[in-house]
This record gives sequence, structure tokens and C-alpha cells, in this order.
Amino acid sequence: MMDFYTAIVFALLINFYYRRQKKSIKVLDAKINHLLKDIKALRTAHVQERIIAVEKSFEEQSAESIKESERARKEEAARLAAKASRETPKSAEDQKDLPAIDVEEQKEKPSIRVLATQEGEPTKESTFRSLYASTQTSKQEEPSSQESPSAVNNKISPASWFQRFKEKNPDLEKFIGENLINKIGILILVLGISYFVKFAIDKDWINEPARVGIGFLAGSILMLVAHRLKAKFASFSSVIVAGGISVFYFTIFIAFQEYQLFSQTVAFALMIIITAFSTLVSLSYNRQELAVLALLGGLASPFLISSGEGNYLVFFSYLIVLNIGILAVSYFKKWKLVNLLAFVSSTLMFGVWLTDEIGGEEFVHAHAFTFAIIFYILFSISSVINNIKSKGLFNGIERATIIANTFLYFGFSYLVLADWESSFIGLFTLLFAFYNVSYASILYRRLGSDKTNIYLLVGIALSFVTLAVPLQFEGNQITLFWGVEAALLLWLARKSKVNSFTLASMLVQLLAIISLSMDWFKYSSYESNYTIIFNPIFVTGLVVIATLIFSKIILKELDTLKTKFFSFPAHIYRSVLASLAIIISYFVGILETSYQAHSYFEGQTPYILGFSYHFIFLSILVFFSLRSSQKVLSRISLLIGITSILLLVFSFYSLVEIELINVNFSKGSLTSQAFNLHYIALILSGYILYTFFKHYPQLAKSNDKTKRSIEWFALLILVSLLSQEVIIQGLNMGMAGFYPTAQEITEFALNEPYQIEKFVSDGFWNAKIQIVKSALPILWGFLAFVILLAGIKNQSKNLRIGALALLGLTIAKLFIYDIKDVSETGKIVAFILLGVLILIISFVYQKIKKLVIDEEK
Repeated sequence: MMDFYTAIVFALLINFYYRRQKKSIKVLDAKINHLLKDIKALRTAHVQERIIAVEKSFEEQSAESIKESERARKEEAARLAAKASRETPKSAEDQKDLPAIDVEEQKEKPSIRVLATQEGEPTKESTFRSLYASTQTSKQEEPSSQESPSAVNNKISPASWFQRFKEKNPDLEKFIGENLINKIGILILVLGISYFVKFAIDKDWINEPARVGIGFLAGSILMLVAHRLKAKFASFSSVIVAGGISVFYFTIFIAFQEYQLFSQTVAFALMIIITAFSTLVSLSYNRQELAVLALLGGLASPFLISSGEGNYLVFFSYLIVLNIGILAVSYFKKWKLVNLLAFVSSTLMFGVWLTDEIGGEEFVHAHAFTFAIIFYILFSISSVINNIKSKGLFNGIERATIIANTFLYFGFSYLVLADWESSFIGLFTLLFAFYNVSYASILYRRLGSDKTNIYLLVGIALSFVTLAVPLQFEGNQITLFWGVEAALLLWLARKSKVNSFTLASMLVQLLAIISLSMDWFKYSSYESNYTIIFNPIFVTGLVVIATLIFSKIILKELDTLKTKFFSFPAHIYRSVLASLAIIISYFVGILETSYQAHSYFEGQTPYILGFSYHFIFLSILVFFSLRSSQKVLSRISLLIGITSILLLVFSFYSLVEIELINVNFSKGSLTSQAFNLHYIALILSGYILYTFFKHYPQLAKSNDKTKRSIEWFALLILVSLLSQEVIIQGLNMGMAGFYPTAQEITEFALNEPYQIEKFVSDGFWNAKIQIVKSALPILWGFLAFVILLAGIKNQSKNLRIGALALLGLTIAKLFIYDIKDVSETGKIVAFILLGVLILIISFVYQKIKKLVIDEEK
């Protein structure tokens, strides 16, 4: 019992000491205020005396400077007048008009800037301001001249945490005395009260209800003391408030967990009341740390009064109510830490619960999905509500919160819907996009939010539109949406001047092209029956091409294309878009042609159709590129065309030969579409070869040596191409002679069944050799004659030399190779015709050359 009385006496002593110190503090405060007034008066008087002294000194210096300037001007005028009189005599009137000129050789003296009045006399105020400004400037510039390079580097380098702390708190003593020590004091006081209460409990002085009552009483006393000190010591009182709130939370926790004085519902309700009260106090005191404490207490409350049952419905409902309160606080105060802490803690708790419970038997998808949507809406509003009220700008943390909130809760919702096996995931994604667009529209049109945040929300919406397509659709539908979206993003970037949309357009365009290339693999499955032209793959390709062309048109008048991370000339991206449109156009057409050809034709015809499309596309490209200003495209298309002609010579005609063998083997039951279609490639090859010969030297800016090589190369290709054509024509005309007779077929069937094919193949090979030995010399001689005429007519020595070289090659071939194993008829025809051609060439070479030269002269 004595211990109890001792405790009471101890409490009374603490109360007496507190009141006495409180009176001492008031007296000391009055003395400090009186002392500050005296210091301020003395400082004002001292400053005025200094100003008067400086002003007087400036007046004296100003008067002396004016006298010196006037004396120097008169001396200089006299000197110039004397000099002028010695050189050229002048009248007295002219001497009076001599101007006063400053002399550069005059010794420099300290100059004082004098501001004149309208009458020309300097004033005291102007002199004082001028001299004082020059003095201050010299004082500021003087130390800078003495600074070392290291000092300059230190100024440029970013300030460290300690330097920023020193700038914010230059007086360390004041920081410790006014800020740090009060927090340490309240912590020690709370611990002291806790130890006292524990001591009393250990001695059984206080029963359980009284212990709880003491806790509430101690918290109330702290709140009362804080309220009394709020007017003069706001920071100190807010710390005491924090201590009182902490005592309340701790008391309720002990009453429920240790003493079971309250039910869980009552304890939870009391903690909600304390949290709401703490929030109101934080607004009243305008202290963010009190709001953080209230939030932490509110978040900890469910865990402090938890019974281990884990009722997630009550828990997340409470979190929603708590975040609604934070939303109300966000409307009045822009406390970034409070919003960020609420978002991180709530999201973390919901995410941990969801990943742990999803897939379980008792997991309710509807509940989880509803909570995720409510949290998303709350945090999307709390992130912007204060800026809407104050029409302020959004900082990086707020934008990061908006992005993280959107994608995290979309991810949570997607997990729930995927586990729910919902078929509306894509539709839900579009609803997410619609929410962001609607939200952006409301912020911009009605509430006047800044455009940067509007574009951020629109960008997020477009991202969800992009994501919705593969989640809801399949195949070419994805490509269609992405292609159209890429063009719309680029258009939006040009209209809104937001560089982020440009980069987004590039990325989505790349996705569309990748998706289109994946769609093309469906052509390899010939089981699908795609109609000609009007099939999803072909139409999708056309749409992608149209979006590329549209994007190029959008950038037509733009000089520089800027993104968030880099910039480059717009003409480069326009060239990329044009190149992609050409390449995709080629593949869209050739894949469609190849697929349909394999569906309707047999043998080598589908491949010949592919070659024909290739040359049609190349010819159109060469034709339009030469008529545009795209010289690089013209050169590339011509080089591809020449390469294609070489492929035609060495590979394409073998397909025609195989087709002819198949037709001959079937005794004409097959129609030779391949042979008829090869004329398309032949005619277009001639056009490309002529265009290459005529325009490429100018496009490549070639010298004479390079031009000669190009012309000879073109002649070589022409001779090779026409030689292959003569061989094919000869085989086609002699095809009927390769049919085996009925007796030969019977013999082959009895002895060696596979000899029929060998018989036809051998017949073709023998016929081909005869054509090479008999027909090619005539063709080469004729070509040499034509090339010679062209060379003489165009005054081209290269052509004439080429013609003579071809003629020499023909003669050498005739006597070295053609004379062996050739029929008598073929030998006679070849020799006679070639001889006649050579004589004609020699005659024409002399006659026409002389006529052309004479006409030019």
C-alpha cells in the first residue's frame, strides 16, 4: 500500500515540476521577445548610421571625381587646340567650337559612375546607388577570382545529403534544440509512462480496467498538453500529439489481446475512431507526419486485434474505408508520402493475399475481382485529386503511381479472370482503356488538368487497346488492330506534340509487321481453302501496307522526328516506312500468287507464276522509281532486276525444260502452261535489261571504265538470255520427235519399265546439243550484227568492240566445238549462214560507219 502512495506522490511531484517549468518558460519567452526587439532597434540604428557615412563618403568622392574630369577635359582641349593651330591656322570662332575629346593615353583613375538629372547635375541618390552597386559587385567578384578549380568543380557537382541537410538546417544547435530533442523527449516520456504503468501492474496496484483507464488518461493528457502548446510551439505540440495517439493504439491493443476487456468488434471500432480522430488532427495541425502515423495505425489495427481467423471480406472492406479517408485527405492536402504509403501498403497486402489464395477451393473470384477494381479506382482518383483542386502540375512520383496502379491492378484482375476461365479478358482490357480515356476527358474538359497527365492517361489507354487485341482475338485480327493503331498513334503524336506517342507508334508498327509475318506461315498449310484475293491473310497485308503509307504521309512536312529518348531526321523514318511498304507489298503478292497457283495448277507452273509476279513487281518498281526523285531506290531496283535476270538464265529455264519433258512424257496429255507463261518473264527481263543499260551509268555516276564494264555486262546477259530462249524454242518445236513408239514402249515395259523416262530425257539432251551447235552460232552472229549497227549509230566504241568480240567468239566456237558430232545438214546451214553474216557485217561496218561519220561532219 505504501508503494501505491509513493506512486501518487511521485505523480504529484511531476505535475508540480511541469507547472513550475511552464511558468519559467513563459517568463523566458517574454524576455526573449523583449531582447529581440532591442536587437532589432539597435541593428536599424546601426544600419542608418552606416548608410549616412557611406553616403557622405560617396558625395565627397563624386565631387572630387567631377573636378578631376573637368580639369582633364580642359587640358586636353587646350592641347588639341595648340596642335591644330600649329598645323592649320584657324579663326577664333573655330577654336571655340573644338569638342572635348577623351584621350586614350591618359592615365586611368578610379572611375565613379554618376547618374545625371535632366539638368545634367548628379544627384545624391543616384551617386549613392551607383557607387554602392559597384562596390557590391566588386565584393562579389573578388572571391571568385581566387577560387581554385576544385572549388569550381565542387559547385558544379550535385550536393550530397549532408550538404542539403546543412542548407536546410544551417544552425545545428537550433535543429537539435527545436526539432530533434523534442522527438527524443516524447519517446522517453512514453517509455517512462509505460514503465510506470508496468511497474504498477507488477505490484498489483492497478486492476485491469484501471490499467486501461490510465492508458486512455495518459493519452488524453498528452493531447490536452499538445492543444495548449499548439499556438506557440506547433512542431513540439505535433510530436506530443503523435505520442498521445500511439498511447491510444497501444492501450486498445493491450485491452483486447491481453485482458479481453473488449470484443473484437468493439476494439476494431475504437481503433477506427482513433484513426479518424488522428486524421482530423493531422489536418488541423497541417502536419504530414501525423497523417502518416494515422495511416500506419489504421493499417496496423486489423493485425493488432486479429484473432487468427482471416476474414478477408472484413479486412479488405476496412482497407477500402481507410483509403476513402486518405482520398478525402488528399483533396485538402498534397501529401505525397501519405498517398504513396497508402498505395504501396494496400497493393502489397492485396497482392500477397491474391497470390496465396488464387486457385484454392474456397477462392471466390467475384470478390477478388471486385476488390481489385475498387482499389484501382480509389488510387487512380487519389493520385490526381489534389492537382485537380489546385490545378497544379504532376510530378514524377505521381505519374509513376498512376502507371503502377493501372498495370498492377490490371495484372491482378487478369489473374482472377484467367483463373476464372473467363472469355471476356479482351473485353475487360478494352473497358480498362475506356476508363482511362473517359478519365482523361473529364480531367481535361471539366477540371482543367494539365495536358501532360492527359496524354499519359491516353497513352495508357492505347496500350490497353494494343493489349486487348491478342487477348481477345487470334491471327490476322491482331495484325489488323496493331497496324491501324500504329498509324493512329503517329497521328496523335503529330497533333498533340507528345513525343512518347511517336515511340509507341514505332513499337506497335514493329509488332504489326512481326504479327503479319507470322500470319504468312498459314499459307504453308494447303489444307485451308483461301479464296483468291478476298482472304484474311491477303487483306491484312493490304491494310498494313496502307497504314505504312498513311504514316509516311503524316510525316511528309516534318523535319525532325522526336521521341522521349532520342531524335533523328524525319526523312530517315519516311524512307524506312516506304521501304517496308515496298517489301511487304512484294511478299503479300508473291505469297498469294504462289498459294493460289499451287491450288489450281500442277507441275512447274506454280513456280513459273511466282517468277512472273516477281518480274511484274520489279518492272513496276523500276518504272516508278525512275520517274521519281528516289535515285537510291532506282539503283537498288535495277540491281535486283539484273540479279533476277541472271537467276532467270541459270535456273528459270530449267523449270521450263522440266515442264516440256513432263508434257512430252505424257504424250501431250498435259498442257504446257509453264512454257506459255515464261514469255511474261522474258519480255519484262528485256525491259529491265534495257533500262539498266540506259540509266544505271548515270544513276551510279560512273566513269568511262565503269560504264564500259556495265555495257559489256549488259551485252553478256542479253546474249545469255536470248541463247536460253532459242534453246527452249528449239526443244518445244522438236518435242513431237521425242515420243517413243508403241513397239518401243512394249519393249521397255517387258525389259526395263523405267527406260521410257530415260528415253525421253536422252532425246531432249541430244536435241539440246544440236541446237547449241547449229542455232546458237546463227543467233550470235545476228546479235553481233545488230550490236555493231547500234554501236555505229550511237558512236559507241564499247558496243562495236563488244560486237566484234561476240563475232570472234562465234567463229572460235564454230571451229572448235560445233564442227564435232553435228549433222551434215546442220553443219552446212551453220557455215553458210554464219559466213554470209560475217561478210554482211564487214560490208555494213565499212559503209554505214562512213555514212554516219560523213553525216555528222
